[in-house]
Amino acid sequence: MVRVLLVLILAAAVAVGAVTLARRAVESSAAGLEGAWFAPYVDATLVPTYPFETPAADGPKDVVLGFVVADRDGGCEPTWGTFVDLEGAATSFDLDRRIARLRSAGGEPIVSFGGLINDELALRCQTPEDLAGAYRQVIDRYELTTIDIDVEGEAQSDVAANERRAAALRILQEEAVERGDELAVWLTVPVGIDGMTRAGLNMVLTTLEGGVDLTGVNGMVMDYGAGRPPGTSMMQASEQALTSLHGQLVRAYQGTGTALSESDVWARVGATPMIGQNDVSTEIFYVSDAEETLTFATEVGMGMLGMWSVNRDHPCATDTPWASSDCNGFDDVGDWTYARVFSAF
Repeated sequence: MVRVLLVLILAAAVAVGAVTLARRAVESSAAGLEGAWFAPYVDATLVPTYPFETPAADGPKDVVLGFVVADRDGGCEPTWGTFVDLEGAATSFDLDRRIARLRSAGGEPIVSFGGLINDELALRCQTPEDLAGAYRQVIDRYELTTIDIDVEGEAQSDVAANERRAAALRILQEEAVERGDELAVWLTVPVGIDGMTRAGLNMVLTTLEGGVDLTGVNGMVMDYGAGRPPGTSMMQASEQALTSLHGQLVRAYQGTGTALSESDVWARVGATPMIGQNDVSTEIFYVSDAEETLTFATEVGMGMLGMWSVNRDHPCATDTPWASSDCNGFDDVGDWTYARVFSAF
């Protein structure tokens, strides 16, 4: 209760600069976002590397490349999964030239910072300026117009890191505006039947209060565990989770002085399921779940769809009751089946 009251007090005292950015966010949303989009996640450091630079003719062109994190020594330098720095990625898995080839094929890269494993940069950079500098290295190198911040687990509860992140993102968005550009920012968070956890919601509120023009919140609709009621399909659980997330965002924007219609907020909701066999052995996201998710997302006007991951959008040698990093768990669901379903979005 104290946190809720504090949030409301802080929301009422948002700085003038933050209000300006928030108003700009309302105006852009009211005018309608540029369009719904689908971009599957690519585990960029997984070996063998996934050839995202040569998309299938009937598959997705855009991809979300993950994950950029702090270096393994706990510093503020961006690395790909702690394995290589940006220059190392250019030489060890030809990332720069592959991104150029993706663009020549009509696709765009989105880079995801964070993830479940390793430290998101906000946990290690000590000031907003340092953090903005680390993000900027990645944004400038790959000429990004959209970034994704994937914050999970205990990192969601790190208040100082969340405040640094919000301040850094505001710096970068203001720089983009000065150049006549835009920087779209998505937050990716775990969701359950009741939506985000309190920690996840507080992180979103901190981001909004910090003056970030938040493009949207992407709910990871997967691994519900005991939170999924008996007899509830993965699609039914996901629909409940996304509806709860939508309601939380409606109230979050209202609480920070940003009045959006329900349809405008739906355009700021994303969903990323884990295709096929999930980490929880009893949870399987079937192709039929993907088809129903597509229908739901289209009907309510969601802003984006993702999936974890396109590396896994291939059949396994045999049906497997555990999640594999490079196949979907089925022996009879062919290459890129899920991607082709979601590409209709």
